[in-house]
Amino acid sequence: MSFRHGEAQTFVLEGKGRTVGLARILWRFDLSYRAVTNAQTLRPVEAHQVETARGKRIETNLKFSNDGVNSRRYEGAGLGLPIVYQIVNAHNGAISVRSQKGAGTTVIIEL
Repeated sequence: MSFRHGEAQTFVLEGKGRTVGLARILWRFDLSYRAVTNAQTLRPVEAHQVETARGKRIETNLKFSNDGVNSRRYEGAGLGLPIVYQIVNAHNGAISVRSQKGAGTTVIIEL
């Protein structure tokens, strides 16, 4: 973890963490975090967090202004879907995905 004086009168807090030992074998959880605050008011300016657990990446970005908070969250399935797509495509197959919130996701692979 580090704390430093950033550009344009800001403070920056950065940190990284990860599971170790048995927990690393079971969950493989990594986290990186970066937050920027105004050096004079100590109000947040932005925050960026990346979590990776078992190959799934979740990225959260927050930007703070006088108008409120703008947030974006990206979730990725790691390398799984691109690899499946390459295999299915190499066999002239098709992938069908159907998803409903609260009901789950159905994936059909035809080869």
